[in-house]
Amino acid sequence: MKNPTVDSITETDAASIIGSIFRVRRDLVKIVKEHVIDRSGVTLEHADVLVDLYGAKERHWPDPPAIEGSGGWVTFSALQKSVVNNTPELVTRRLRDLKEKGYVEIARVTKAEAKKLGIDAKSKKAMVTPMGAEKGREIHEKYGRVSLQLLHRLPRENFQDAMKAKDFNEALMAALRFGA
Repeated sequence: MKNPTVDSITETDAASIIGSIFRVRRDLVKIVKEHVIDRSGVTLEHADVLVDLYGAKERHWPDPPAIEGSGGWVTFSALQKSVVNNTPELVTRRLRDLKEKGYVEIARVTKAEAKKLGIDAKSKKAMVTPMGAEKGREIHEKYGRVSLQLLHRLPRENFQDAMKAKDFNEALMAALRFGA
């Protein structure tokens, strides 16, 4: 099909498009484990949480959102929405593990934060420590280097496709999250 539209593709084509994201992710997990977090002292799941907290505090990433004016604290619920394999129990366990390593702090949200966010006052929040921020930065930078090396392995004529894939993935995330 030369220039397909949403109306011209089949369910099988649609499943193949969306399914390819999962297959690429599966293959990327292996690369990340072998070339990014190998010998970092954290698992892939811990790295996922740590890098998100690093990004929220140090890079001011919107996902997961830091509590406004908090200096980088992220609610457990916001973190749960951001990370892979995200049951409350798994996120809580990973945060406890990272706290034991000295990488994160955990606290209850303040009453004012709970009211402003519309969440339970018993909710918890987490933030990277300076040591955690350094580890998160190291992992994120190594991920960037490995990602760049991977993109360089693509044929030059596929680079524009890679940029289109990024745009597509961002549009798909927006549709999934916000019903666009």
